[in-house]
Amino acid sequence: MVMIQSGILKKLVDALPKGLQVDPTSMKQAFNGGATTDIDPSNYDAATRTISIPMAQQLGENEFMTVTYKASLTNDALTSMNKKKLITNVANFTGSDIGSSDRKYEASVDIPITPPDFKSELIKSVKNESNGDKDYLTETKARQNDTVDYKLIYSVDSQSDKYLLKGANLVDTLPQGLSLVPKSIEVSDTNGMIDHSTADQVNITLPDIKQGEQVEVKFKATVNSTKPGGIVNSAIVNNITKSDGKSHEDVVSNLTTLNVSDVDAFISVPSLIDFGNVNLGGINRTLFNISTKGELIVSHPTTKDFSVAVSLDDMKDKENNSLIPIDSSGLLFLKQRQKSADEDGSWQPVSSEGTALQTGWFSGNQVNLNLTDYIGVNNWKLRMRSDNKSGLYKGILTWSMTDSISA
Repeated sequence: MVMIQSGILKKLVDALPKGLQVDPTSMKQAFNGGATTDIDPSNYDAATRTISIPMAQQLGENEFMTVTYKASLTNDALTSMNKKKLITNVANFTGSDIGSSDRKYEASVDIPITPPDFKSELIKSVKNESNGDKDYLTETKARQNDTVDYKLIYSVDSQSDKYLLKGANLVDTLPQGLSLVPKSIEVSDTNGMIDHSTADQVNITLPDIKQGEQVEVKFKATVNSTKPGGIVNSAIVNNITKSDGKSHEDVVSNLTTLNVSDVDAFISVPSLIDFGNVNLGGINRTLFNISTKGELIVSHPTTKDFSVAVSLDDMKDKENNSLIPIDSSGLLFLKQRQKSADEDGSWQPVSSEGTALQTGWFSGNQVNLNLTDYIGVNNWKLRMRSDNKSGLYKGILTWSMTDSISA
């Protein structure tokens, strides 16, 4: 868990040490201890073991943002721990006090590691022959309706003091976007193994596995996801009993990733641009957004450059039947860039026809392109007139992508 207090948040980065493996589907955030919201799994890079989350929230005194996720210890912790048998996880976030320049803040936690008397490992890999894969990998590309092959190898180390007693379960629950191909499960040795698998889960009860022995399970899955991006998951061996009759913690495999492509789509769009409360007091006011809830993540895997735009309809208070129309002077403004979110940008009115995030094109061949830095705190402003009636006004933002004419 990471907790951040006071100021304007920009980005949280947590580079995990070897030996800690994140479940990217478990990442969540909450404001002031309120309801949690899911963080898109694409914010975790399995290759570098790094969580990198663009954040868009302004925090006042005694307000805080909490980010939580689940992580499992793997055998790599035994080689990455220091002389004190600790591994250290260091996280940092970029942010600022209101009106100040950005700073980087750091926090860390030490995790004690106790070498076990039972050493085992679960390795997961995937192969997509229609993509040209000849070997099993930890990451590959896929398209909708492809059939991919998975392989699980569970082994007990030859130097382990204890071995595995029968009765443990090897479980691989397929995430949304994958379905198990019926009757596709193959095991290296059926002696003592019991298959309890269902339509969306591989579940094999294992026999005794002595030191230096292993079992191998293969199965096929169909890609039925219509959503581009990464399908990430791992497998687990649970209900473990060692040869001395004592139980042992679960063993989690490495992550495998299917990068589903060839689909243009918005993976995630913000659910709320919040400008807070204000008393106009008979004068015109300009409000800047204090938070943006949700991320802006797009996929555009084709080669053409493209633009991303947003449009706005009139803002309405349904309860009081009041309306703030879009007019020539502008109502909602976006800080538009030329080529990068790092630029200062210039304020442009958001029209009903659409206003681009930047004047230059985004490059093609993008999957899980995170554009949240373009729409965070102080990237929107709202112009309120003194004659606007009081109320709770809401407007609908519509996002769109447009390809360039040239490839």
